Amino acid sequence: MEKKMKATKTLICLLSLLLLFLSAGAGFHPAFAKEKRMRIIIHDRHTVIPKNEKVENVVVIGNNATVGGYVKTAVIVINGNLNIRKSADIRGSVFVLGGNIKQQPGARVTEHVLSINMNRGNCDVTDSL
Repeated sequence: MEKKMKATKTLICLLSLLLLFLSAGAGFHPAFAKEKRMRIIIHDRHTVIPKNEKVENVVVIGNNATVGGYVKTAVIVINGNLNIRKSADIRGSVFVLGGNIKQQPGARVTEHVLSINMNRGNCDVTDSL
């Protein structure tokens, strides 16, 4: 059992690092060079993107996130829950590892929504568009 837990933690760490590099790299893409830079939010605490705020990416590790505003590239939550409010406009992918997603009717998400939850030794994967 201890080996399985260690393997799971290693997998989560590797996925976290991969996603951080991918999300950080999206901000340096040449297509964005002429646009005004938006903030990239990386937190380890409860994070709220209010209705009128615009950000490039949201990455939250070890806590929950609530999105009510505009996210250009991606929302990534690791070991936390994601609440997508009806005012949210997420133009990129949503990835939640080790938590749940609640999306209110009317919220706009244009790319894939992927949730991986590892409860009691099982791995549940939900992917929707």
